[in-house]
Amino acid sequence: VQIGNSLEVKEAVEVLRDGLLGDLYDVCVALASNMICLSHKIDLKEAKAQVENAISSGAAFKKMKEWIAKF
Repeated sequence: VQIGNSLEVKEAVEVLRDGLLGDLYDVCVALASNMICLSHKIDLKEAKAQVENAISSGAAFKKMKEWIAKF
């Protein structure tokens, strides 16, 4: 039985690898979009498009695997 953080990690992988839609996807896109908007000083709509493209293209999942591989 999986509980706690392992479920969150599993769902995050499903969002990034499979584009799993749901509450976590919505929250992740909103947070990432706002961070990109603020840090790159671009329109929120454009930032959201970049985030959604990173997920749908597999780039976000690839980056997650690179981070994990460092540990």
